[in-house]
Amino acid sequence: MKCLNIGILAHVDAGKTSLTERLLFNTGAIKSLGSVDRGDTQTDSMELERQRGITIKSAVASFNVGSRKVNLLDTPGHPDFIAEVERALKILDLVVLVISAVEGIQPQTSILMKTLRRLKIPTLIFINKIDRMGARSNDVVEEIKERLFPEVIVMNSVTNIGSKEASVTEISKTTLENELQIRINKMEICPIFFGSAITGSGIPTLLYALENYLVIPEQDSDNTLSAVIFKIERGTKGEKVAYARMYSGDLNNRNSINLSRISNNGFEITLASKITNMEIFQNGKTQEVLTAYPGDIVKIWGLNECQIGDWIGKVQENQDTYFPKPSLEVVLKPRCQEDRVKLRHALDLLSEQDPLIQFRQSEKGILSIKLYGEVQREVIETLLQNEYHLEVDFEKTQTIYVEKPKGIGKSFAEKDAEDNLFVATLGFTVGPGSLNSGLVFKPGPGIGGLPVAYIKAVEEAVYKTFQQGLFGWEVTDCVVEVTAVGYWDATSTIGDFRGLTPLLLMEALQKAGTDVYEPLNDFELDIPNEILGKVLQIISHAEGKLVTSPILENGFTHLRGLIPVRKTNELERSLPDLTQGKSIFTTKPAGYQKSVGTTPTNPRTDNNPLNKNEYLRRTLKRG
Repeated sequence: MKCLNIGILAHVDAGKTSLTERLLFNTGAIKSLGSVDRGDTQTDSMELERQRGITIKSAVASFNVGSRKVNLLDTPGHPDFIAEVERALKILDLVVLVISAVEGIQPQTSILMKTLRRLKIPTLIFINKIDRMGARSNDVVEEIKERLFPEVIVMNSVTNIGSKEASVTEISKTTLENELQIRINKMEICPIFFGSAITGSGIPTLLYALENYLVIPEQDSDNTLSAVIFKIERGTKGEKVAYARMYSGDLNNRNSINLSRISNNGFEITLASKITNMEIFQNGKTQEVLTAYPGDIVKIWGLNECQIGDWIGKVQENQDTYFPKPSLEVVLKPRCQEDRVKLRHALDLLSEQDPLIQFRQSEKGILSIKLYGEVQREVIETLLQNEYHLEVDFEKTQTIYVEKPKGIGKSFAEKDAEDNLFVATLGFTVGPGSLNSGLVFKPGPGIGGLPVAYIKAVEEAVYKTFQQGLFGWEVTDCVVEVTAVGYWDATSTIGDFRGLTPLLLMEALQKAGTDVYEPLNDFELDIPNEILGKVLQIISHAEGKLVTSPILENGFTHLRGLIPVRKTNELERSLPDLTQGKSIFTTKPAGYQKSVGTTPTNPRTDNNPLNKNEYLRRTLKRG
């Protein structure tokens, strides 16, 4: 049975989880319909998802339609979880984008469609809620053509729209010509389906489309094993369970496999592991299997060292999915100090399930976590409380700045020098790197004489030290080169090299100097024409600036510009009242700009190698 992996995407409350339930019910995968309002849907399994009525984590379900098996991912719709959405898109063959017939295009709808167009993922549009008062048909289609995708084809028509008697006229099967199939799969045209997930109207048309005119991706001709891990969760006994999408080859239970990943410094790492159990999704349930085949989404036990993004076997090319970095950070503390270790363990598990949610613990024991938004902070707080029984206080959310070297700085310490208390010789050059290159570590020609463990210790110390630069922010777009080493077999230790590295790095960085940069958002804003002047004033007050001229079309003005992250919420909060809810505001990360005025600083959370005496006292424990 050939397998198709699809995702359902939508703005919050457009009805994607209800559509998932309806597809599972109509195909016999489940015996009764769940309800978001009742909190008993198949895919919103987290307690918090049931409470808030939103999807937070991607969930998998499966159903059969004709001779085709469909694996369905119900993905988050809230912008704070866009990383989870993008991670799911990486493994999909097709997306169903749900739009409410009442609200029409909403902010997250635009973000999602832009991502789908960029990745060229075939997309069907399902206009939901035709039975709701205020539902529209032709108007919503025109909005889609103007704001989302210019080439569409409407596959059914609606009668009695906006009433409980709303129904659709199904398409003629002869409409599905080969040329249309090809254009859909090339993302050159989007078919539009009207319907209601609640009443089931229009669902047969959608199921017919999934069964008959969407092409199954071809399997690699060499039949080499290739699968990617896109999700990790913990089982009932606390064991790690990996979700993988199969691309080619066969994956066998109880077999030893190799995991491949790319390290921070760009090197490929291979880890050996052994599968202890496997399950696939089958017709609304999961079942144990001995072998998983191309197209399957498989749950795997035994891969204790795996991470999200790891490949099993062959690494596929052209898998560059865009993951925006979090631009906010918040410090959190347990209300009961005895829970500090327990909190650290809980954050370990949360970051394991979502590697883009990064946390760190300073040398002084301060815990902080990086975020995309305030809803995400609330979710983490609730998860810590409900699943780990931890009461936590969050400080005020802060914008994350970065530092970049202004020039080149060098440092050197000889083993026998009077001011060097470490049995090691080291030298560094620190300088600017290319844009968006991150931190690049170059061992240098002289480091080859060091044992591998010592080289690794220096490299780890470099990445750890530059988590905080001269002003306390992470150092990026920077090249660090080791220019000199000296090692004495009888007396030098790994601790000598690990301890000396931060002192010399910060010395070189001081000589190079750094500038502080603040994160920017690229924003797009659609507003009624008559309030353009007022909106431009608000944008200017929020330190935003347009990057293109305003575009006027069909009574709306489209604006695109840049705005500091620290001002984004201020602008977004002012729009609903000013535009009477008629604005569409979307943002995405857009790099950094040099900070002006007073340089923002971040309190140090390390042993502060800028203060040599204090650093040595703590590192060497010589008070």
